[in-house]
Amino acid sequence: MASLCSILLVSACSTHTPGVAAAAEVAALEKVSETDLPVAGTAWTLAELPDTTAEVPETCSDVLTVTVRGTAEPYGEKSLVVSISNMLKKKLEASEDKKSDPFKPESDSKRSQSETSQSDSDASSAFDSAASKVGYELIDVDYPASSEFGESAPEGMRKLIDILEMHSTECPKQEIALIGYSQGAYVIGEALTDPDSRLLGRGVGVISDAALDRVKAIIFYGDPRFLGSDSFAYGTFKESVDGALPRLPGALDRAADRIRSFCVAEDIVCQTRDSFNEEGHIAYFDNGMREEGVEFILDHLDAK
Repeated sequence: MASLCSILLVSACSTHTPGVAAAAEVAALEKVSETDLPVAGTAWTLAELPDTTAEVPETCSDVLTVTVRGTAEPYGEKSLVVSISNMLKKKLEASEDKKSDPFKPESDSKRSQSETSQSDSDASSAFDSAASKVGYELIDVDYPASSEFGESAPEGMRKLIDILEMHSTECPKQEIALIGYSQGAYVIGEALTDPDSRLLGRGVGVISDAALDRVKAIIFYGDPRFLGSDSFAYGTFKESVDGALPRLPGALDRAADRIRSFCVAEDIVCQTRDSFNEEGHIAYFDNGMREEGVEFILDHLDAK
């Protein structure tokens, strides 16, 4: 297990941002699995915390996507999760255009793959979270995403929970989608898990039923807590093989009907193995699963 827990990942591929070696994140997991876990998580659980770390939204978009990036991915640009959010935004805008002009030739709304790729890159760099025609907003959770897992992940969990609670209160009709990759998938999954079943951040709070009701779709990529037997597991994985830190069966039952967890057999993070080949963990950029994730979200949204 030590060799496996030497790698949990960092995200990058040749067509995106050059990444840090995958060994960074598995080293982080090694710390999680081989040290005494603090019951309360980190300093983010202490009483002197502010009531919320989230900002009050100025307006309420129809759709909010909350992304949580993987270890060492850049904040706000060129990460896997933000690229998926940008693809979703374009799909929603295209759908809105079609509704407003049903006789518009389909070819006018399509672009070549190279144009789409360039547009994704430009959109990621710009990190434009302004509302679109269908009222779309992106929040990329601002947390360390560092190899110091015991501090980084609980901070991400606290901030994610605060964002969901704030928006469910201030924007009760808003539809929310969550996208997490690697450590980001861990953050979302643990925030959805009963505190007593968490490895870290047991005191950072819980997502209320009201907030969870606004969450319409959740997608994971390369989740270290992947469980091959989960009903929402999807990909080329082996059902008998779990992730580096598999969660308990049924831990995500309260949201299972709206989750899709992508995992490929070669991914050393969601498919524990004695290998240091990181190619599988970054395959999601180019293997079509970004597009599948977008379609899964669209199938669960009313505003489409």
